[in-house]
Amino acid sequence: PIKSSAASDVYKRQDSYGTSKKKAKEIKRKKSKKQVFLSNESTSKTHWYKIKVKKTGMTYIDITGLGNKSKISVTVTGAARLKNKTISKGFRIYGKAKKGTYYIKIKKGSKGTSGYQVKYTK
Repeated sequence: PIKSSAASDVYKRQDSYGTSKKKAKEIKRKKSKKQVFLSNESTSKTHWYKIKVKKTGMTYIDITGLGNKSKISVTVTGAARLKNKTISKGFRIYGKAKKGTYYIKIKKGSKGTSGYQVKYTK
């Protein structure tokens, strides 16, 4: 049997994102990652993810805030320029993406605790 402790839960949480572009954690198609910026973390703290687009076509990345006061800023870089659109409790990054790797940088936007979910929908 696997035992869980608060320390191991924190480790799992911290291990699910990259701390730099080079260490970005991959999000597979139709999968998501949930994460929290804690109130004692700096507003310059960033989380990094990457998606791999296997063929050119429409791509959607949904980012939603978890909680009422979640403030984050998001930057996506890659072979194509993607657009932003507001959706329920967050926004969608979308566009015709060329084949390649795209990096998602999420930065803490306020001093409080901020939670979010990133989903690579298509």
